[in-house]
Amino acid sequence: QTNNLQNEILLLNKEFSKSFESLNANLNDVHSKLESFSVTIRNFSGDSLKQSYDTELEARKKSNEELPAWQDNIREQVRKANEQMTINGIHTTTTNGNNNNNNEESKQNEIIHESETQIAHIKLTGLQILADYTSLLLEYNDLYILHNNNNNNNNINDSSNKKKSPRRKASNK
Repeated sequence: QTNNLQNEILLLNKEFSKSFESLNANLNDVHSKLESFSVTIRNFSGDSLKQSYDTELEARKKSNEELPAWQDNIREQVRKANEQMTINGIHTTTTNGNNNNNNEESKQNEIIHESETQIAHIKLTGLQILADYTSLLLEYNDLYILHNNNNNNNNINDSSNKKKSPRRKASNK
């Protein structure tokens, strides 16, 4: 009987080690995706793009061309995260109904599930922050482009008025 208990303990240790390795891999994946998104989106900010383009206006226009695709990608990741949280919620409900036999194992499974849920919430929150940042960056770019276009139109009008003024004076003489 002692050997059976020791074997059961070893088996449980292996199962929980695998579960924690899976949690760690999931957390690393979340970190990697969030970091990748944030670095890429930061690269689409006007300041970073200025290094690759002649003017900030060109950089912001290019940024506005690329950012909507990133927004779509972030939305897809949010959808997947929500879907996974729903699946985890369903899994927990069915698991809790089946694990009443072994109270200790049930508690450990609850801890693992709670960790998975917290990781999913972190991922969802991070993605939402990136989505909000991307939207703000697009709005800022739009304002910059509009302001710059208005200034260019005013400069064109000013320079055409200056060119017309001497002609008027000359024709009045």
